[in-house]
Amino acid sequence: MSAEVPRAPERRVVFLDVDGTYLTHTGVAPDSARHAVAEARAAGHLVLLCTGRSPTELSELDDGSFDGVVAGAGAYAALADGTVLRHETIPLDALGRLLDLLDGAGAAYLLETNGGLYGTPHGPATFERLLRSEEPDVELGPALTQLVARVRTGVGIRRDDVNKVMLLDSPLPLDEVRAEVGDVLRVLPSSTARLGERSAEIQGPGVHKGVGVEAVLSHLGVPRAASVGLGDGVNDVEMLRYVGVGVAMGGAHPDAIAAADWTTGRPEDGGLAAAFERLGLTKPM
Repeated sequence: MSAEVPRAPERRVVFLDVDGTYLTHTGVAPDSARHAVAEARAAGHLVLLCTGRSPTELSELDDGSFDGVVAGAGAYAALADGTVLRHETIPLDALGRLLDLLDGAGAAYLLETNGGLYGTPHGPATFERLLRSEEPDVELGPALTQLVARVRTGVGIRRDDVNKVMLLDSPLPLDEVRAEVGDVLRVLPSSTARLGERSAEIQGPGVHKGVGVEAVLSHLGVPRAASVGLGDGVNDVEMLRYVGVGVAMGGAHPDAIAAADWTTGRPEDGGLAAAFERLGLTKPM
């Protein structure tokens, strides 16, 4: 006698990475992705953003289209009604060690907080140059142009409210950065491929998207089996492993593909919508 196939949960909680998953790498949300999210929510599912960005970097997406957010790659988690489920910032002493190292090397970086995005004087220009990658004339979507424009420079940059540090085109090898601060901070390659191999995301130890997802599911009383995650970067690995079904986007980092259950297409090719349909999220319950 064959084993009985377990019945799929009627209601699921979906966690969406932003750049390279909900948005294309030039910062545009395809119509297919927006419609899929709206249909899934109309069917009774919950859809939350699960991103490396901090809340201040998501204002253009804060339009009521989502049920909450895991931000700062797991440092912060909140529901759409304002209920904060977790918030873990980088300890000031660890941040000081890192910035002493980066400032000594003349590195460009951004500090991501819930209230603003703060950068070195050459941070915004470096950020925009990298986002354009090898296409200097490429048109960036509003989600990215507004992000660059919001970077504040020339202000007190050593802060106690930093969720994550974005290191841009580092003059130091990332292995050297890890060797210097890896005992107190987590140094990952940038989850945005266009930023290049010398860019990184740096945050507190033990902070990743998986702990943010866990906080949301625990609060909602939803089992892991009823959760879905979609992502494309190195910082999505823990999320993809933790959820009931993990889906890697087309063009995802090999580590994300290895952590996922299966792979869909790129966002600009309707990959998110195709994944939602395969999961049954856009069918009436």
